[in-house]
Amino acid sequence: MDGPTELPQKLFFKIGEVARIVGVEPYVLRYWETEFKEVRPQKSRGRQRLYRRSDVHALLQIKRLLRDEGLTIAGARKRILAERAADREGERRGVKPQADPQVQRLVDEIERLKQQCAAAAEARTQAVRRAAARDELLRGVRKEVQHLLADVERLRARASGRAVGPEGGASQS
Repeated sequence: MDGPTELPQKLFFKIGEVARIVGVEPYVLRYWETEFKEVRPQKSRGRQRLYRRSDVHALLQIKRLLRDEGLTIAGARKRILAERAADREGERRGVKPQADPQVQRLVDEIERLKQQCAAAAEARTQAVRRAAARDELLRGVRKEVQHLLADVERLRARASGRAVGPEGGASQS
């Protein structure tokens, strides 16, 4: 196998699809399931095997170890365990293992969407604050206009000779 296999954009694969992708017969996949705990497909209601992307990647790795590198099943198990241990050790030291390119794209897309959501939430918060400040300003303007209207009413009443109360209405004298 030259490089990483590009998998179709699906969550689950049936055994025939996986057999074509990996390049082995379905019975080989069923046998490898019994030998490698990394491969555990789910079963549908119809009892069909449904392989996750991680299962397909594990099967491609197993094929590479068994067929391309010529390891035995026991040797392939040891190599997989050693690679996992190295990945865990690297993670402890802060070194991330190489992720599947499709998984990495999804992780990057999720991160981008999180940032967009945070920016939208911040923009909404700012808009709510501006609206609250505007509402407060409008309440102040409304009170001022009411006071001015009361003053105008008092001035009109004084000009026409009738008495006006402090609230702007004509008082009964």
